[in-house]
Amino acid sequence: MGDPATVYGTGELTAQTIIETDEAGPDLPEILFRSDHVEVRRIAAGDGRHQVVTFESYHDDAGFDRIGFGETFFERAGFTGIHVLSAGNDWYQYPEIGAVLAIIRDAVAGAESVLAYGSSMGGYAAVRFADAIGATDVLALSPQYSIDPRRMKADKRWWWDQRRIQFLPEHNGPLTCRARVVIAFDPTIKLDLLHAERIGHDVKADLLRLDYAGHPVTTVLAELGLLQKMALAFASGSADPATIQSEFLARREDASMWLAEYGSRLPDGDKSRARDLAARAVAIAPGNATIQHQYGMRLHELGRYDEAIVAHEMAVAASPHPIFVLSLSRSLFHAGRFEDAVNRAEQALAERSFDSEYFRWAARARRGAGDPTGAYEHARSAFRLARTIRNLVSLLRYRIGLVRANG
Repeated sequence: MGDPATVYGTGELTAQTIIETDEAGPDLPEILFRSDHVEVRRIAAGDGRHQVVTFESYHDDAGFDRIGFGETFFERAGFTGIHVLSAGNDWYQYPEIGAVLAIIRDAVAGAESVLAYGSSMGGYAAVRFADAIGATDVLALSPQYSIDPRRMKADKRWWWDQRRIQFLPEHNGPLTCRARVVIAFDPTIKLDLLHAERIGHDVKADLLRLDYAGHPVTTVLAELGLLQKMALAFASGSADPATIQSEFLARREDASMWLAEYGSRLPDGDKSRARDLAARAVAIAPGNATIQHQYGMRLHELGRYDEAIVAHEMAVAASPHPIFVLSLSRSLFHAGRFEDAVNRAEQALAERSFDSEYFRWAARARRGAGDPTGAYEHARSAFRLARTIRNLVSLLRYRIGLVRANG
């Protein structure tokens, strides 16, 4: 997950909008547009009759030093791809976005079909901007209708971004879309269902329901080879969502991510079965950090903290994501290894200094390690970031603990 505290510029263009193509080799992208916020690159392939415009999803690194969403895949498959990258995770709420979309529309003019394609944040853009770029089809994977709190009050999953983004009213109101729209999503995630239904209320859309595929559904579909199949079918104008859904239902237990996701939300809450499903997922993808993390969480829920620590350490070794590090800290804490728990809590906090949850956990870890002063300071930081009843109660509790410790 990227750093939501990044401060961006004013949106004024800092480079020439159009860069001549004769400076790029045959395998290099043609830069159609670049500003402080957005880069649009085109990679020509095939005869250009069927083109794809992709919008990237939430990402870790600022800037544009990465490939676009589906860039390599569509080039190899012989489809001209135009790939939109954003410098930050801002749901494309940039003052220059109108100019960007007009340039893309001109670039795809003459194509028989244009697919707008994206996942999560990119799915939001694919639906929102389809008409503006002249898309004939939209494939949006776990998209948002909007994350503007004035439009979707229930969804606070990206609250740290919602607090800083300057939402553009013209890109967060009622939807209009003349293209064929397919929304692939997990309806067992209530917020994703809410977004899909809200999109379907505004525009005609086929809702492809993929139970327990998680957010976004992109990962499970890719693991089963269905993402590639679906993308190619849409790009060539021969999409059949019903076939994709049938294949998903028949093969979903072959996907490690589906097993882990389903196990984490079993309807009957059977913790032992959840652990067994996560173990099956590990057997399929032993080197996957997310799978190891899920396995560690299932072990933790059973009170098998030492085994959970091993799984979480493997996850962190593969990818030191702060969420994985935080889970390791929690298992260490419950195993009675308080100093180690504090060290890991501080490691995670260093990457998530904008998130009150990380301060709240670090406070608890420090209290366990016998550091009432550190516990109080972290609890105070948590309350400053999010003035909730929960954080206030924690702050008062740690304040009382500090007073008692000081006699």
